[in-house]
Amino acid sequence: MANQDLQRPSELLTESSGTYGGLAAALAQALKLYGLDYKPFFVNNGLAADVEQCFNCRISKERIIRLIQNCVSVTGDDAFPLVVGKQIQPTMLHYIGISSLASECLSDILDRLHRFQSLVSDDFMVVAQRGDTTTKILVRENVDTNLGNHGSTLLVKDSILATALRSIRIVLDPEFVPEAVLTERNPLDAVKTQYLQYFGCPIQYEADCVALVISNKDMDAKLPGANPELARFYDNASLGQLADLKNDNLTIKVEFLIISHLERGAVSKEFIADLLHMSPRNLQKKLEKEKTSFKEIFESVRCRLAIMLLKNESKTVGAVAVFLGYSNTANFSRAFKKWTGTSPANYLSMR
Repeated sequence: MANQDLQRPSELLTESSGTYGGLAAALAQALKLYGLDYKPFFVNNGLAADVEQCFNCRISKERIIRLIQNCVSVTGDDAFPLVVGKQIQPTMLHYIGISSLASECLSDILDRLHRFQSLVSDDFMVVAQRGDTTTKILVRENVDTNLGNHGSTLLVKDSILATALRSIRIVLDPEFVPEAVLTERNPLDAVKTQYLQYFGCPIQYEADCVALVISNKDMDAKLPGANPELARFYDNASLGQLADLKNDNLTIKVEFLIISHLERGAVSKEFIADLLHMSPRNLQKKLEKEKTSFKEIFESVRCRLAIMLLKNESKTVGAVAVFLGYSNTANFSRAFKKWTGTSPANYLSMR
């Protein structure tokens, strides 16, 4: 029987700090299209009247849900989530938006988003679920911050869905059309017409998830603006911003360096120390002052990533083992049981 004291993801993942305020710029642009002054609207909803100030803040989940809901109410347009998505520009998505322009392919962008998700939002996530011929780009709510406001949450998720397609059209092809779209909403026929016009593909309403379905061929196609050196530059900028977001202590810096380099190959104390321009011994001494060690941080990162990947169904147990640097699935399974009290297979069955 599985260990009843299995740690929940909320105990292993970083506490929510909300959604990046730069996304408010898309809301402002959308409201302008309806002839509305966004400034008093923002103030009434607890945001700064100057949209540029929003780039330096985080918006709570409760507030972002209320914002979208109030936008729909004030415009009288149930298709408002699509209008928001159409206004997205790369800079509104923090450094990830810039690095996406230089990414190798769509799969590369999704991997990058997975690593730096917290820069955009801790409350909603975009994950890739790859199949034999197609990939689902899923929009999910962080269940650990679920407020129970289902109808309004669906508006936010469809805004993110529209944003995802807009982002793909920016980096790949302005005329790109996905294989299919799934949404949990079931709007009026007039709104469905607008959905069809925007997405341009078969749409399943009242689905059990919110997702774009894209062929693996398109996911792996080289992007016109691919520039690995530039992408790495903004990855480093993302690491720095994440460290600032989490109070910029050494432990957090080490965590994010491990996360950033884990998939590329072996990560060691010597490797991380070199990236931080210090000796391994000095690194260990400084970590001891923060009452931790490289080994503890490394295992903590592995544990959190394992649970996140398994929870999001984005990789198989074997793929997670490889991603985390284990030589085989058996070694990973033993480590996972040590962390959580149960095996990866049992954990999956408990979800």
